[in-house]
Parts: sequence; structure tokens; C-alpha cells
Amino acid sequence: MLRQSQQTWKEYREEIAFCIDYLVNKEISLANLTKPPPGVNDALWGKFYAIVRRQITSAESVVIVLDDNMYYTSMRHKYFQIARKYTCGFCQLHLACNIQTALERNLKRSQPITEDVIVAMATKIEPPNTHINSWETNSIVINTESNIESQLPRIMSLVNTAMLNPVQPIEETDPMITAESRQICSSNVIHQSDQILRKIVSHKMSNLKGIAEDKSTLQQLSKKYIDIRKTCLDKIKSGQVSFPVAVDEPNVSCDINSELYQQILRLFEQLLKEIT
Repeated sequence: MLRQSQQTWKEYREEIAFCIDYLVNKEISLANLTKPPPGVNDALWGKFYAIVRRQITSAESVVIVLDDNMYYTSMRHKYFQIARKYTCGFCQLHLACNIQTALERNLKRSQPITEDVIVAMATKIEPPNTHINSWETNSIVINTESNIESQLPRIMSLVNTAMLNPVQPIEETDPMITAESRQICSSNVIHQSDQILRKIVSHKMSNLKGIAEDKSTLQQLSKKYIDIRKTCLDKIKSGQVSFPVAVDEPNVSCDINSELYQQILRLFEQLLKEIT
């Protein structure tokens, strides 16, 4: 039952992304939004269209607000790609809340959810990280325990900045040259990243030898580092994280002061902190 529920939410997320893409593509003209886009069921489109119809005005500028947990970076990147596709502004507002406060607020809801869900969500959330993802530059973090209204100037400034600086589309080049270049670059980044991750794990293992109290502890920590290394590499391979630096030098992994090395180290430390 849980698997079916998770699958349903995944499908909803995908369909909502289709709706947003369709909405922006039609330049937000109600006359062109009478039929649902391919892959979206009529019921969901009906709800989406009703919201759009109530909110759209004759204003020249329109802001689309997506209110969702989007706990994985990849979920948010999908909308960045839509913004780039249509040269629109893109920004993120991360509402930070500690677990204890979230649990207390949950008890005051008319229909509280189980505490396990809140705790699990807190461990999954990947906040915006501009050090790793350059596309998350237009992001701010708001502490929800503070006065939210006092943060409105920051929020409006963020939105205005995004609107004045729309995401630029990727320049078109020869498809064959682009594909070849992308493959070479991707392979190089993955190779260099793998080398760097191996060095990071090796360094941490060397530091453990004088700290670990017994062989069992050493083995547990070793497994944790290896698992994190694999997770980091998987994120890089899948495109969940990207690096705003060029990786042209074949031996950049040998330089611990290189930007690529430092970015991967930050990613490793972030994941290590999340599971500790």
C-alpha cells in the first residue's frame, strides 16, 4: 500500500511538471489552456486550470509559485530546466524548521500526520547548496521560527532579481559536436570525481587508525565512508549535482586546492553530516 502511495505521488509530481511546462509554453493565455497536456489526467488538469483561472490577471509579469517540499535537489532542478527552456526567471525559497518545532506545530493541525513522516522528511531534505549547484544561486533560506512578515522585503527582492535575470537557454551548436563534447566532459568529470573521492576516503581512513578504539568500529566507519563515496558518485553521474568549473586538466584530482576537489569535499562532508 505504501509503495502504491509513493508511486501515486511520483506520478502527480511528474504531471504537475507537465502542467507548468504547458502553462509557460502557452504564454499563460487562458484561451489556449482548455485541454490538458499529454500525460496529464483530466481530474488533475481540472484542478490546475481552476487555480490558474482564479489567479491570472492582465498584469505583464506573472509569478508561478510552487509550494512543495521538493526535498531532493533533482525535484527542483526539473523546474530550473523549464525556466531555461522558456528563458524565465527562477528562484528558490527554503523554509527552514527544526524537527522539534515541526512536531509541535503538527500537533496543532486539524489532521496531524504521523511523527515518523516528519522525522523521515527532515533526514531527506536537501537544502539549496550554491557551492555545489550554481543553478541554485537565486535562493534564500528563511528561518520559520522568526517573523516571516519581516522577511517579505528579502523575498520580494529575490523574486525581482530572478525576473530581471532570466535563465538563459543553452546555445545551439552542431548536435554531433555538442554530443561528443558533452560525453568527453562528462566522462572526465566522473573520472576526476572518482579519483578525488578515493583520495578523500583514503585520507579519512588514515586519520581513523589512531582514533578508532577497535577493529569493529574501524570497519563500521570504513563502510560509512565507502557508502558516502558511492552516493556522491551516483549523484554526479545522474546529474543531481553539477560543478560550475571547467575540468580540462587531466590531473586536477591531484590538486587538493583545486575548485573541483574542494567542491567534492564539501559534498562528501555534507552527506557525512546528514547521516551522522
